[in-house]
Amino acid sequence: GPASLAVLETELKPFIKAGTLEEAASADIVLVAVNWSKLPKALATLPDFGGRIVIDANNPIEAPLFRPAELNGRLSTEVFADLVPGARVVKAFNHLQPHLLSGD
Repeated sequence: GPASLAVLETELKPFIKAGTLEEAASADIVLVAVNWSKLPKALATLPDFGGRIVIDANNPIEAPLFRPAELNGRLSTEVFADLVPGARVVKAFNHLQPHLLSGD
């Protein structure tokens, strides 16, 4: 939780603030970067985003084997958007090579 980041927070104030998942999700703009298979659990308890921007910085890769996730013919951002109701989703900050993303 936030307490585990107290030392880092002190070093980097005023540029960061440690908080809970719910506090982070209540920001005007939310960046989500979570292991693909952990996304449903990480986002399950959050309320509707009410039109706020949520940045999808996730890659549909199953770790630790780094195999493509099964998307059943959908785009990864479509799958992600279903997990963040009410959000305006923006896909950004991917780190995979273009040929790996070409089908997405």
